[in-house]
Amino acid sequence: ESISDPIILFDRDNHITDINHCAAEQFLDVRIPGMKYYSNLDTERLREWLNSDVKHFVFLGQDEMIIEKSYGTKSGRRTYQIKLKKMLDVSEKFAGTVVICHDITERLMIENELKEQYSKSEYYAYTDPMTGVRNRRTGLLLLDAELEEMKNGKGSLTVVFLDIDGLKAVNDTYGHDEGDRLIEFIVSLIKASVSESV
Repeated sequence: ESISDPIILFDRDNHITDINHCAAEQFLDVRIPGMKYYSNLDTERLREWLNSDVKHFVFLGQDEMIIEKSYGTKSGRRTYQIKLKKMLDVSEKFAGTVVICHDITERLMIENELKEQYSKSEYYAYTDPMTGVRNRRTGLLLLDAELEEMKNGKGSLTVVFLDIDGLKAVNDTYGHDEGDRLIEFIVSLIKASVSESV
């Protein structure tokens, strides 16, 4: 009862014999602590959720196994890191599997947010945000790689430098928004004229 993670005890026949209050609260929506309030609750859905994993664990004969699994709770879908451990009882009155569930939902959300932020920062490090094409830095890196290939006698290389005539006049006369639109238009024409592999 003092452990803040849900704990579920399975007997040797893979039936749930006991759960702590945290498990009753998270999986069965029980709010009042105390064994007398949840010892006779219907744990069938919980058993079905874990049954195949407990059977697999017992079949393997290992002392411990860790898996990740999601469960639909009253507060929404939660993901748990589940540790299955062989029950060790020197009195030999109890035998079976101890299942300890650690809610990792928030951690996974943070990890996904960090991955998204990393992908965005990587994108902006190598891409011009206005046109969506590779930026100067990436172009130079690609040029270095292509020149190295050329040294090894592989393939051919064409380098094109472009300058937009009259861009300053467009910016000065119509504003930078129009100048940006002109750049985007020219880039779209170039992209339509060359293949992706170029």
